[in-house]
Amino acid sequence: MGTSKQDDDLEIIEKPDKKEDEKEAEDDDGSAKSDESSSESGDSDDEDEEHPLKKVKDKFDRILADLKSGAKSGDIKSGSFDLSTSAGAKAFVSQNAVYLGKKSTKEQTLLHLIAEAEKDELPSSRKMKYLITELVRLPENLLEKRDENGKTPLFCAITSRNHRLVKIMCDAHHDVNSILQIPKSLTTSQSANCIHQAIMKKSSSKDDDLLKFLIERANADTLLAVDENGFTPLHLAVEYKRCDEAQLEIVKALVERCDKALDMTYKHPEKGMLSPYLYHQLTYEEAKQKERESAESKRRAEKTDIEAVPKSERPDAKNNIKDRKGDPLKEKSREPPAPQDTLPIQPPRRAPTHMEAPTGKFTSKLSSPDQGRGPLVTFTAIPNGYGKGETLTPVEKKSSSRKTRTSRLKATEASALAIKQFLKLEYLRKRNHDDAVEFLYGAQQDRQIYFDLVAGLKTRRKSRRS
Repeated sequence: MGTSKQDDDLEIIEKPDKKEDEKEAEDDDGSAKSDESSSESGDSDDEDEEHPLKKVKDKFDRILADLKSGAKSGDIKSGSFDLSTSAGAKAFVSQNAVYLGKKSTKEQTLLHLIAEAEKDELPSSRKMKYLITELVRLPENLLEKRDENGKTPLFCAITSRNHRLVKIMCDAHHDVNSILQIPKSLTTSQSANCIHQAIMKKSSSKDDDLLKFLIERANADTLLAVDENGFTPLHLAVEYKRCDEAQLEIVKALVERCDKALDMTYKHPEKGMLSPYLYHQLTYEEAKQKERESAESKRRAEKTDIEAVPKSERPDAKNNIKDRKGDPLKEKSREPPAPQDTLPIQPPRRAPTHMEAPTGKFTSKLSSPDQGRGPLVTFTAIPNGYGKGETLTPVEKKSSSRKTRTSRLKATEASALAIKQFLKLEYLRKRNHDDAVEFLYGAQQDRQIYFDLVAGLKTRRKSRRS
């Protein structure tokens, strides 16, 4: 009895089948391999995502290299595509659209790179017209893309003063005003747009046609926008330093396109709110004050130089000599100098050749007149003792990659006066009395404007009688 009870209490443990164990092991190995393969594929995907910029950059570099080669040969091709034709440019953009719609390093598109390149490096914009047009018309809307500095391709082209490229970009876009009004800043809307930049980059009257071209395509919102300093395009245009002979036409174009620009004010830290008229007058007065200060500083410098010279050696020293008439020293000074022993004539000293030039720590500023032989080379020389037969070490001088263009604007008082009169009369014709007073004299004052019509009538009667 006891034995049977113990047997009933015993648990029956079944041994697992060997085949089932092997099957489970195979399943585990299979799942592990699948996990490894999936992780490997995931790693490859991550690698692809980590290097898209490099792939795009390499593609852009190849395209730019083809364009640079075309600038030298005259054939603008990339692979088998002729980019100088409409059909070739369309086929090229269609095949490479997956890259051309993206950004490279520094958040730049291909249009950014073309706009910032030197004009001599790439073919002319006229020859690249079809390529630029197709790039602008991509669904990604490349003209609205901003780089890491907030600049659009159109903003870069305006900065580079590439007029033809600017016009091609504008003509190819369906709504160019939406591009013109994009501010440069990435954080605030109060920043310079394309119109501000075009006015500030004007360096001669040759830029006037481009300015008018852009103003005609800008809406009121673009022309009323203020930059980081609080200036509207009209405020910048009426600044005295830009008042050359042709600037009046730019001011007229801005007012005709957007009359409300006359009502905009700039907050001066000391003068308060300034209308375009008052800002123009302020910059004129400041420029004239600087001219007076410069003239006074120059006069004082000349006076100091004169006082530093002994009186006897000054240009008016002859008056002092007259006072000392009969002085033996003076009479002696009038006598001709005693003849001196003549020195033998020395043969002219031969200038050292480029192979005999000495070396040392002082750098000479000599340059070869033959510019066709290579880059500008400077030679280092030791000041003590010409070296005989010493070799020189040429040092290649690096030239700037971008040519600096100095402004050739010359403001004239006649142009400044014409702009002042235009602003005044334009506002008086279209605004009421109180607004005109504030426009001309500022907000805090008690002035009145009167028109002496009787005096004008008397003048007309006198002219008729005569």
